Amino acid sequence: MFRPKYLKNAKLLHKGVIKFLRYKSDLLKLEQLGRIEKANMSLLEAIQNRDRPACEVAAQAVTGLCETSFPTPRHPALRENIEVLFVAVVIALGIRTYFLQPFSIPTGSMQPTLNGIVATGIDTWGGENPDKPGVLKRIFDVAFAGRSYIDVTAPKDGLLRQGDPITSSKFLFFDSTFVHLEDGTKIKIPAPKKQAVEDLGLGKSLGFLARQTAGGLVLSSPSREIQKGQVLARGWITTGDKVLVNKFSYHFRRPERDEVFVFNTEGIRGIEQRSDFDPRFGSQHYIKRLTAVPGDSFRIEPPNLIINDKMAEGRGSLKVMSEKDGYRGYHLSLEPTSVKLNDGVLPDKKYMAMGDNSGHSFDSRGWGPVPEKNLVGPALLVYWPFAHHFGPIR
Repeated sequence: MFRPKYLKNAKLLHKGVIKFLRYKSDLLKLEQLGRIEKANMSLLEAIQNRDRPACEVAAQAVTGLCETSFPTPRHPALRENIEVLFVAVVIALGIRTYFLQPFSIPTGSMQPTLNGIVATGIDTWGGENPDKPGVLKRIFDVAFAGRSYIDVTAPKDGLLRQGDPITSSKFLFFDSTFVHLEDGTKIKIPAPKKQAVEDLGLGKSLGFLARQTAGGLVLSSPSREIQKGQVLARGWITTGDKVLVNKFSYHFRRPERDEVFVFNTEGIRGIEQRSDFDPRFGSQHYIKRLTAVPGDSFRIEPPNLIINDKMAEGRGSLKVMSEKDGYRGYHLSLEPTSVKLNDGVLPDKKYMAMGDNSGHSFDSRGWGPVPEKNLVGPALLVYWPFAHHFGPIR
């Protein structure tokens, strides 16, 4: 009834050696394989005879043979850490591909439900104190609210490069603007081009006249000179909400009216035919509210959205129509429409996508419904920043 501990350990070792041979037999030489099997049989015989000294000798022998079967790898700790990291990356990519994918909100089309990138320009760092906030305050603001402070001055005298003195680039979720000088100097401003020029004072500082067109931001300047120490951009920028999207939900259920969802723009002609569409970067991902599903009739009677001859009943649409707490109701599109809004009926496998910030949203009112094949999934939650909208998306 009570088995001695040495017998328990010996039996566990015997089973472990059998597993080792199953996993490694294709890598072992026949000679090594024969020696390990013979030693393991000796261990089994000692176990059956309940011979403790023989069990200890056989256990040491078979353990030594297994340990010396393969050369000791160099830097075993490093190899193990790399293997763990590799497995973690594979799991993360699998989750991203099939289950949950992070997205960043770049624009204000869903405000105030979801925030896009917001920049605030200031001449000093607040009231009577001209100094930038302290290090701890800045660290807290970045971690909690996604707010980063920007204070960029010209490092030298120079002339702006002709042609395209202000450019921008994007890496993952991070946008940067660059000011180029004739001598090759490149001055980085950690903010998107539009916000840097219009909100953080870059355009004013350099004497640029900026105007937004369908093709993007157009700049013109009467002067190319800058001086060392000249303030180029100053203020703070709050990142757009970072959201997780449920990518597997639509494989098991139909999209539901009023939920916030993400889709890609591939093949949507009204978007691809715009002058600011760059085919080099392919389709984009948009996030909107799903306001109508196939078969729904819909029309807009500002500030209301009418679905199937009744006011929209979803919680999100009701907030938009209330014209309270930052919401401003639904509006007819100011652009040529691809869909018939008044008494329109959505065809099969087509969905109506509209921004909660209806007056400043480029959506289905302008480029038509979203094909079912473009749907990615419902937006699940805001995972960062931790202020304002953190948590489930409604």
